Amino acid sequence: MSKITEFKKRCSEEGIKFLDLKAVDLRGTLHHLTIPVGQVTEDVLENGVGFDGSSYGFAKTENSDMVLIPDLSTGKIDPFRTATTLSCYCSIHLANDDRDRFADDTRNVAIKAEELLKTLGIADKSHWGPEFEFNIFE
Repeated sequence: MSKITEFKKRCSEEGIKFLDLKAVDLRGTLHHLTIPVGQVTEDVLENGVGFDGSSYGFAKTENSDMVLIPDLSTGKIDPFRTATTLSCYCSIHLANDDRDRFADDTRNVAIKAEELLKTLGIADKSHWGPEFEFNIFE
């Protein structure tokens, strides 16, 4: 089953009206963009939603075109919204042809750090929270 088919099925079954796309900057500030479910397409799920990275403090104005690509595996119903809203975290990518990961995307930083821990044989698994601090256990 395709991503869009699974997404539309969940929206229909749970009465979801909006998709809230979330990202966290390096200072720990949560940013989000909410779109109606009717505007969510396969292209949105695969290639993301464009946004101005300078408005979020991610980049300078002259080079600030970015995209949020939703990670539907993080999707949860937001209990504080009047209309049923599926909230999920996103990876931040540059709006170039290759859709390169944005180096300062906190999710990307955590992924690279975990890969380094594995490569160096320090840890097989890591758990990450919303603060820039960590502990290494033997």
